[in-house]
Amino acid sequence: MRFTRIGILGLSLYMAGCAADLKSGRQFSGDLEPPPADKVKVYLVRNDNFMAAKPPYIYVNVGKPNEKGEFGEPPRLAAVVGKDMFAPVLMDPGAMLVQAGTKEVFQFNAGETRCIEIGGKFRGVTIFVTEEMAPDECKKVLQGRDEGVEAREAIERIGRPDPASLRFYSAK
Repeated sequence: MRFTRIGILGLSLYMAGCAADLKSGRQFSGDLEPPPADKVKVYLVRNDNFMAAKPPYIYVNVGKPNEKGEFGEPPRLAAVVGKDMFAPVLMDPGAMLVQAGTKEVFQFNAGETRCIEIGGKFRGVTIFVTEEMAPDECKKVLQGRDEGVEAREAIERIGRPDPASLRFYSAK
């Protein structure tokens, strides 16, 4: 029994050590930066609570929704967000389906800055949320957080899957 506990602990430490560093080297500046006039800046904020399971990465897919609230086109990878990190992403205005465990349709307007919380919440079991945060709450949560790298670089740092085979969100 003792060796089983030691083995599980060792495996947990090994798996935690396998996570790639997705940090860009920048931290939250203290203010939500505005986007260009024709874009929307969306802060994807990883905010796991204490008891929730915390996978090393959460993949955030985005795309235009259809009338049923599903992806109307193949989704694109907008960000890969590590634990206690955030990723600012420029997006086009309009309706956008955001999937990070759960799916939610958001209506974005040009020139605005929004915060979307992603991460695990423990409610008897771990559930993953994709929900909007108020700007003031977002600023509080972001204090001291590391900014993540762009999705393409995150995939390269993780080492899988082949970045050439993926569709990435491009606000260009």
